[in-house]
Amino acid sequence: MESFSKSIGPDDHLWLTEVYYPGGTITPGVSCRAVYEGLKARGINASYDDCRERILAEMAAAAKPGDIVLVLGARDPTLTDFARKLLAALKERQPVAPCEKCMLGNCCMAYSK
Repeated sequence: MESFSKSIGPDDHLWLTEVYYPGGTITPGVSCRAVYEGLKARGINASYDDCRERILAEMAAAAKPGDIVLVLGARDPTLTDFARKLLAALKERQPVAPCEKCMLGNCCMAYSK
């Protein structure tokens, strides 16, 4: 919560869903709901839902041209599929065009206005 509290600006939004637990270092029973509640108590613009489909729909609806959308997680084998669904939902809402400033030359996309 400390790191998010220091890093999330007033124009940013953090969407949280439940922790993927494959075993290992995370304590079983740890919930992102507790993180969400702590962040909200600190005035951080955050949302929580244990359903990824609802989170995906909220993220796609809220994104505007020029926004940067990051999908982060650890060891979750379904995270790539989630990111692909989110990109498809974003493309459906707003057509994309190749970015003329892309340093990589083949993967950067900017939302057209």
